[in-house]
Amino acid sequence: GILWAPRTLEEKYDLTALETPLVDPSCEPSKDGGVTLDHCIEGFLQEEPLGPDDMWYCPTCKEHRQATKKLELWRVPEVLVVHLKRFSYSRVWRDKLDTYVSYPVNDLDLSKYVKQKQAGDDAKPAYDLFAVDNHYGGLGGGHYTAYAKHKEDSNWYLFDDSTVTQVDESKVVGDAASGYVLFYLRKDKAQSTFAETMET
Repeated sequence: GILWAPRTLEEKYDLTALETPLVDPSCEPSKDGGVTLDHCIEGFLQEEPLGPDDMWYCPTCKEHRQATKKLELWRVPEVLVVHLKRFSYSRVWRDKLDTYVSYPVNDLDLSKYVKQKQAGDDAKPAYDLFAVDNHYGGLGGGHYTAYAKHKEDSNWYLFDDSTVTQVDESKVVGDAASGYVLFYLRKDKAQSTFAETMET
C-alpha cells in the first residue's frame, strides 16, 4: 500500500466515501431478510470505488488518482459455478454470513448481464442447477454437505459424510441460508456437457 501524508491524502482522495462503511450491495437483505441470486449478481457487477491504498497512477498528469473497478460478463461458460460470500472479514472481526439467498433450480437467465453475444450463439444463457455445496456452523467449526441431481433419474440426493439420501427438490432450495457454492449447467449444452462432466 501507499503511505499518505494526511494533507496529501485529503487533496487526492475523496474521503467522504470512507465516512460510511462500505457494504457489499450483494449482501444487503431485502424486506423479507433474504436476497435473490439476481440481487447478488447485480451487486457483484456494480462499479465500486477503490480505497486510498489502491490509488491509480495517471500517466498523463503523473499523479495518483482515486479509481473505481467494475466487473462485466462478456461470455458465459457451459458450467457456471457461483461462490456465495458466506464469510466476512475486517481488520477487527470475522463472521459467518447466514443470509437467506434464494436461487432458482431452473431457468437462471443471465441474458441481462452478458455484454456481448458470442458469434453463432443465438440461445439465451439460461441455466439449471445440478449441485449445491452447503456449509453449516461458524468460523470456529462447521460441517459441509452437498445436494446433487442424478443425471439419469433426475432425482436430488443429499450427500452427508458417508450417507446418501434422496430428497425432494424443495429441500435443496430450502437450505438457502447454508448454500455456499452453486453449480449450474447451461440448458442448451446440458446433454453433452453433463455426460462429459460426469465421465471425468
